[in-house]
Amino acid sequence: MVGPKAHPFYKWAAEARPRDVPRWNFHKYLIGRDGYIADVFASAVEPTDTRVKTAIAKALAAS
Repeated sequence: MVGPKAHPFYKWAAEARPRDVPRWNFHKYLIGRDGYIADVFASAVEPTDTRVKTAIAKALAAS
């Protein structure tokens, strides 16, 4: 849901990354160890996609 009735997480994410708001179900946010959005993946990107795996590995390796 978007707009004033959106869940607080999505309000926060839309504020942090206004160009990356979900356009459809299964939109993915990767949250880094620092609590900020490390990467964003559109609905069409499968969770097993190499881009997702690489971003996760990079986020885990960051100190």
